[in-house]
This record gives sequence, C-alpha cells and structure tokens, in this order.
Amino acid sequence: MRSAHGPWLPWATLSSSSPCGWRGVWCDAGGGRVVALQLPGAKLVGRVPTGMVGNLTALQTLSLRSNALSGGIPADSNNCGELRALYLQGNQLAGEVPEGFFSLLLLQWLDLSHNRNTGSISPEFNKLRRME
Repeated sequence: MRSAHGPWLPWATLSSSSPCGWRGVWCDAGGGRVVALQLPGAKLVGRVPTGMVGNLTALQTLSLRSNALSGGIPADSNNCGELRALYLQGNQLAGEVPEGFFSLLLLQWLDLSHNRNTGSISPEFNKLRRME
C-alpha cells in the first residue's frame, strides 16, 4: 500500500516476501494466500492503490475502517470473489460503488457509512443475496 500509508505498517521494513506474518494480515492454513486484511484505525491516509485489493483473490475479510482513506472504493475489488465482509466505514471515500462490486456474490457484511459516497443506490445491490 504505497499510496495509503500509516505509522505502523510493517511492509516497508520487512525483508520477507510473504505477508503472512505481518500485523493485520491473516493467511489460509497453507500459509500462502491472504484471507483477511484488518487494519482498522491504523491511521492510513490516501488512496488504496489499484491492484492492492484486486490481487488478493482469496480475501474473505477486508477491514480498513476508521482511517483517512480517500478516492473511491477500489474498482478491482470485484476480483475478490471470496469476499464475505467489507468494512470501509469512517473514511473519506467518495464516488459511486463500482459496477463490478455487485459480482461479489458471497458478500454478507458491508459497511460504507461515514464516507463521502455519492449517487443513488444501484438496483444491482439485489444481486448480493447473502447480505445480512
């Protein structure tokens, strides 16, 4: 996350190429694929870089709530077909929900509150039938 940064992110100082031991990162039992990225209140600032979320194709939980993230909801989040929980509340995200977002058919929990999102609520939200 070069564009979004915070005071205690370990990625710039670790020599290991595997993020599985990094703070806020959880991997599958095999230890090779990131299944959760949880950095709530980590004082992250800026845009989420394109490719950062979309490259985590096994991601099930993404919690970046209560930071100062700006820009839009990552457009490549539709690549995360395993995503079940998305917590982006309490940031400065703006714009509409990207159309590809509605292909996240396993999504159960979503919180986009306390952002600067605009536009109407898309009827495509009806595709997300597992939402609680």
